[in-house]
Amino acid sequence: MIKSGDNYIFEKHKQGYYFGVGGRVKIGERSDVAAIREVEEELGVTVIDLKYKTVIENFYDNVHEICFVYTCEDIKSDRINRRPFVIFDKNEL
Repeated sequence: MIKSGDNYIFEKHKQGYYFGVGGRVKIGERSDVAAIREVEEELGVTVIDLKYKTVIENFYDNVHEICFVYTCEDIKSDRINRRPFVIFDKNEL
């Protein structure tokens, strides 16, 4: 999930649901490098001051998902220039 001030940035799926900005780690890629790359690819902004936070594991039917969570300096929502992203106020969540 990407925070921008008191707001959070999500991507809206074509089927109508929302999900956090992110992606997959490539073979041989470190998770921190992948996090920076994904934010740059998805939002078109540069990550500043990336810090590891935690790991979250999710188990679904036939899927074991491992999420690496990082924090960084707030991303300014007015700098986002890619794909259909939606910004929610923290009180809307």
